[in-house]
Amino acid sequence: FLFIDTNADLTIHTDFGGIASATECGNVTTNITLTQDINLNVNGTGTMVNGSYCYFMNTSYTTVDGGGFIITGNSSFFGVSAANVTNVVISNMTIVNTSMGVILDGANDSIVINNTINTSDSTDASAIFVWNTWRANVTQNTLNASGTNSNAMLLQNSQNANVTYNTMNSSGAATLTLSTSH
Repeated sequence: FLFIDTNADLTIHTDFGGIASATECGNVTTNITLTQDINLNVNGTGTMVNGSYCYFMNTSYTTVDGGGFIITGNSSFFGVSAANVTNVVISNMTIVNTSMGVILDGANDSIVINNTINTSDSTDASAIFVWNTWRANVTQNTLNASGTNSNAMLLQNSQNANVTYNTMNSSGAATLTLSTSH
C-alpha cells in the first residue's frame, strides 16, 4: 500500500451519455466500452493507432472502460495512451503482453482505476507510465511488469499524484519509480 497525497482537488467527469461500443482499436473521441477481446496480433481488431497504440485518447473528458474484456499485445505495442488532455478515465481494463499498458502524457486530472495490466518486454516495460501529468489518480490497479528495466509504475516529471491501493510487482528495475515527481 502506497499513498501519495498532495491535497489536490480532482474532478471526475461523470457524463456517460453517448457511450460507444468498442470492438477494435482506434482514436478515442467519445466515451467507449469494450464489447469483445482485442488481440493485437490479429488483423482486424488489432489495427494499431499511429502504429503503436490500441487506444489513443486525444479528447478531454472521455472514458475508456474495458467492460471485462482483454487487450492482448505482442510485447511491443501499447494498450491505452492519453496525451495532452484533461479529465480522462481509464477503467476496468485487462491489458496483457504489451510493452506499456497505460500511458498518461500531459493528461492532467485523469484517473486510472480498477485495471489489471501485465507487461512483457525484454527490456523497458511499464504497466503504467505517467509523464508530465498533474494530479493523476492511480487507484486499485494490479500491475505486473517483466523485463530487465521494467517498472510496474513509473511517474516521471509529474506532480500531485494520488497513488493508492495498487498491487505492484516487477521482475526488473523497480516496482515503483518516482523520477522528478512529487
